[in-house]
Amino acid sequence: MRIGFYGDGFIAGRVAATLAKMGDGYELYAVYGRSEGKARQFADKFGFRNVYTDEEAFFDDPAVDLVYVAVINSLHGTVATKAIEHGKATIVEKPYCMTAAEARDVFRLADEHGVFTTEADWTNYAPARFLVDDLLKSGKAGDIRRAETTMANNVFVDAHDRIVNKAEGGGALLEFGVYTIGDALMAHFGTSPAPVIESIRCDKIESGVDVRDWIELKFPGGPSCSVFHNVEQPRPFVKFANYYGTKGTVKVEGTSLVTGIVLEDLDGTVLERVPIPPMISGYEYEFEACRRALAAGALECVEQPHAMTLAVLDVMDALRERAGM
Repeated sequence: MRIGFYGDGFIAGRVAATLAKMGDGYELYAVYGRSEGKARQFADKFGFRNVYTDEEAFFDDPAVDLVYVAVINSLHGTVATKAIEHGKATIVEKPYCMTAAEARDVFRLADEHGVFTTEADWTNYAPARFLVDDLLKSGKAGDIRRAETTMANNVFVDAHDRIVNKAEGGGALLEFGVYTIGDALMAHFGTSPAPVIESIRCDKIESGVDVRDWIELKFPGGPSCSVFHNVEQPRPFVKFANYYGTKGTVKVEGTSLVTGIVLEDLDGTVLERVPIPPMISGYEYEFEACRRALAAGALECVEQPHAMTLAVLDVMDALRERAGM
């Protein structure tokens, strides 16, 4: 599978480094960037064969099998649309679009053109994600009554200009919400019915973006969930999700990716530790899923169906409206 990168920034570099270690079947074929010097440096570092600064030429290259979109949040939908109009399969960094309405338009276009597209929410492709899901559904923790999920990191270190820029999709909710709201949906085992927003409180900076969020959600007839984000958190990275049931608790630890899964009884005694399969970085799983989907002629990944992307964005839209973001 020949992969073309639309973007040559920080996350693109981490993904390229992973793909370079994946061996046969994954070729770092081309990179598009606005600056030829930066794009050339990126290509030389990771071993890309071609460099483009002409967007049309990049999309028109018939050898590109999959376009990986890694640009600022506000451009995700625009670039995905251009790629799809050129008949290119795409994997788009999270959040897939700024709003659910925009994502629905892009998905509709992809369906009309018969073109594959998916969101690069890497956590949903990893085997550990399904291990968590299986444990929650096993009933070992009983009925899940409450969940809490937290994601906090000093993102200002790596991406200050983007994070503080509202027009570019900055802020804690758009940076971390795909992960935490996805964790919340796991507590309810699905995407419907949508949770009710009981409350949201944000700390905002002068530019208008949120740097900390405290969110309370309630699923009708189901569990409640507390969500916390912080993009100014002193390192190390903090990421966890706890699911409290009538028989025990499932604790999920990790950064963006699951690194530990523990089942405890109601007294806090560890009953089970679920082993996590070895991995390169975690990014490999989303590209393996894309390769399988493309080989099968599918228009989306079973690991990250369009319905899941939309369900998370619907909740994020409602939260942003409620908080006046």
